[in-house]
Amino acid sequence: MTAASVPLTCRELVELVTGYIDGALAADDLERFERHLAGCDACVEYVEQIRLTVAAAGRVTEDELDPGFQVPAGGLDRTVWLDRLARRFARCEQTTQIAIVRELIGRCRMLTRTIRETERDLETRTTALAPGLRALPGCGPVSAAKLLGEIGPIDRFPTDAQLARHAGVAPLQASSGKHRRHRLDRGGNRQLNRALHQIAITQARIHPPARAYMERKQTEGKSRREALRSLKRHLARTIHTTLKNEAALT
Repeated sequence: MTAASVPLTCRELVELVTGYIDGALAADDLERFERHLAGCDACVEYVEQIRLTVAAAGRVTEDELDPGFQVPAGGLDRTVWLDRLARRFARCEQTTQIAIVRELIGRCRMLTRTIRETERDLETRTTALAPGLRALPGCGPVSAAKLLGEIGPIDRFPTDAQLARHAGVAPLQASSGKHRRHRLDRGGNRQLNRALHQIAITQARIHPPARAYMERKQTEGKSRREALRSLKRHLARTIHTTLKNEAALT
């Protein structure tokens, strides 16, 4: 499992945002960063606010800043440096540009705080509502919340096969002659599919039973990608059973 396959959390995105804006991220981190943005509207807004702050700050002349003041690389995604930057600009002449920069710094700080508070809230709520789901290896609070939100009442799906079809992880036959193959199902609920994908690639990296499952599928002749699809289908079965047994959901 490559580093690019490991899902990026909102908190990790905050740590990498300056490198992303500066075009300084390694290829693997860049791929993870952009994949996370594709499914997280809050982080898209956060990155845009950081980008606006950097652009506005770039239009401020050196004479408007205290001599010798320099934000280290990656500093704009740290609360401590946003606070220091805000204090520095507060002591500058309050031109229109300085006012814009101060406002954007405040909004970046607010979004950073919101992301972290949301993660803590999701941790508490998902653990209380579906502790069995949170106990699954690789299922963090964001993935658990997405699963619960996208699946809804588990009674909607009498069987795990129906849940798998809804999530777009049920195998589609693509056999030819003597070769038995299955192809990717591009239908289904893509947000639910993405949550299962994140859990699957994490399990394939850190969870011994999942790694053994992947290896067994590959020895049967499947490619690694096909083995990962099988793992996602297996996860749909596990999650269906887990949610059926959650006391708070029945």
